[in-house]
Amino acid sequence: GDAIPEILAVLGRTRDLDIQRAAVMALARIGPMPKGMARPPGVGSALDGIEEHLTARNEAVQNAAVLGLGVHGGLTVTPLLASIALDEKSGRAALGRTGRIDRRTRAFAAHALGIAGHATPHTVERRFVARRLLDLLASNADETDLSSAAVIGLGQCPVPFAEPDREAFVHRRAVFDALAAFL
Repeated sequence: GDAIPEILAVLGRTRDLDIQRAAVMALARIGPMPKGMARPPGVGSALDGIEEHLTARNEAVQNAAVLGLGVHGGLTVTPLLASIALDEKSGRAALGRTGRIDRRTRAFAAHALGIAGHATPHTVERRFVARRLLDLLASNADETDLSSAAVIGLGQCPVPFAEPDREAFVHRRAVFDALAAFL
């Protein structure tokens, strides 16, 4: 908690892109405030500092922020990462874009989704992550970078399918087509 104000101050005053990327990842590793611990008045959260850099003009800093969301984790992060990975309107807005999100940033979001899915203790969130990564895989089978990122993200996320969900997963034709195209 004590490091957050210092890191945010560095982010506010530096123009050095390497320092910006490192600071964003440091905020990500700090993660959420522990339960019962209050943030000092006037100090933003680690997540606020990361989200602020989603609109960075530099692609490397922006991608560090996207990856940082996954490392930070949290229930509010996975829907945002999914919307970025799937190039949805809310993902574009979070990145300050009106046009399509480039494939590299979307691949970073898929990796970050897998990281967040791995770290969460919430079964519902893991299922959400797995379904959204399967959607990404199914809709981007011809894009090697995106389908690879989706498969890697799925590999990171332990998927607790219930028996009916497993059956639906096995019979989902679009996913099989995407996997076949990938392999």
